[in-house]
Amino acid sequence: MKFSSNRDLKTEFVFFHGVFAVGLLFYFVRRYNGFDLELAVRAGSSLLTGQSPYDISANSPFRYAPWWCVLMLPIQWVSFRFIHWGFFGCTLLMLGRIQWILLEMTPQDSPLLCRKGPFRWALILPWILVLRGLGAQIEGGNTNVLLLYLSVEGAYQFFKNRSIGLLLMWAGVGVKPQFGLLPFLLSLAYWSRVKRSISVVALFLVALWALPFPFGWDQGLRWYQDWLSVIRISSLDNLLNRTGNGNMSIFSFFVHIGHMSEKLAYVGLLIPVVGWGVYLSRKNRDVLAVLALSLWINLSFSPVSFAYTELLLVVPVFYALVFCFDRKQLIYGLPLCVLAFGEWLLSFDVVGREVFNSIVVHYRLHTWCCVPLLVYFWQSAQKRGSDNQST
Repeated sequence: MKFSSNRDLKTEFVFFHGVFAVGLLFYFVRRYNGFDLELAVRAGSSLLTGQSPYDISANSPFRYAPWWCVLMLPIQWVSFRFIHWGFFGCTLLMLGRIQWILLEMTPQDSPLLCRKGPFRWALILPWILVLRGLGAQIEGGNTNVLLLYLSVEGAYQFFKNRSIGLLLMWAGVGVKPQFGLLPFLLSLAYWSRVKRSISVVALFLVALWALPFPFGWDQGLRWYQDWLSVIRISSLDNLLNRTGNGNMSIFSFFVHIGHMSEKLAYVGLLIPVVGWGVYLSRKNRDVLAVLALSLWINLSFSPVSFAYTELLLVVPVFYALVFCFDRKQLIYGLPLCVLAFGEWLLSFDVVGREVFNSIVVHYRLHTWCCVPLLVYFWQSAQKRGSDNQST
């Protein structure tokens, strides 16, 4: 039985997310500063002043595409108090919708949907493992919850053969370009499905990215140039951990510890991405392989274990639980145990600040603890064959 058809499970879901929302409310009231949200909203005022919102010299420069400024323009005269509370309310709705979709995409015969014990584990455990990351999103008003929602909702609609799925997934690219990975891979693996709606998607993207130009053609071009400069410079600083922000990507590991050149590290990490993409399009075409590849990209080029992007692990953690319960063997829970070890026991609160900086951060131990999950998904994709995914 599907999750949406099971009244008892839906009651459990509502109860859990009610308690979850109350807990997040207490955290929001005590810790919220809203710095990231205010930075994103104030960018809309640039359209009124004509000044570029991109300042690479700032400690935390604005990094979103210029069309974001147009979307923020209508709320320039709204009190930040209402904006902050509106952000929190939308965050709760998006978190609930994300988990609802994940449950809807779970196979109907999964033990997770047949017994309340596994179901409760699936409700609670993914959020526990990424709790630090979720707290960072709530605290600063970061947009990663929105981007995660667009990716999950988009994938869900995509597998229901709805054109809006690709539109939602591609919309996040202007906020953070790495989110273009998922729609690109799905388009590659399911081209026969995508080509029917490619014109609609293309028109949507052109219209979205053209939003700044009615406010001045020269200004729009200049802002896109400034945006690309900010993305290139600030993203490279983050990848190489030049800012000291705790980035623990495999890319920075190869550059710092392996003493590779930046170009060689890029090539070495992109080769499996390209090869895997070709494999997807020609042979397997399994959603699990797409999931594994997305995780590989995050491990390689994004600070997955860094608090601001840690939230993205909630999706692979959820599906790892699904497969663990399906196979009824504890060995399949080992990747989750390794991930939990990295996320909770390798924190500076446990090992101490000196050990954390000199060993955990230096050798990117948090990121390497995610690798067993990557291998697990790849093996699962191999065993399940083509298109047996949970859609």
